[in-house]
Amino acid sequence: RVVIDRIEEDKRGVEEQCSRLSQQKQQLEAKAKQLQETVMSQADFEQKLQDFHGMVAVMEDMRTKSAAQQQQVEAMEQELEAAHAMRESAEKQQQAAAQEIRSLHAQLDA
Repeated sequence: RVVIDRIEEDKRGVEEQCSRLSQQKQQLEAKAKQLQETVMSQADFEQKLQDFHGMVAVMEDMRTKSAAQQQQVEAMEQELEAAHAMRESAEKQQQAAAQEIRSLHAQLDA
């Protein structure tokens, strides 16, 4: 009878140990799942970060192109101003020549 009691006691101890090990296994599996989700969300974050860097690069490129276009517009405006100044100068020269011609005609008529 003592041997049977001891065997049953050992059996209960083994069952308790199995129960504890089963709980630890479940806890470890939950922790592993949590860590896997963390790694996946971190990889997703890294991808989003790379995408963001790509968008920033595209925007920088657009800003550079926009600045170059702005410089082209400013250069064209300066050329236009210069052309207007040349036209005004030519008109003044033409008026001066016409006045000189009238003056010469007046001298010839006199």
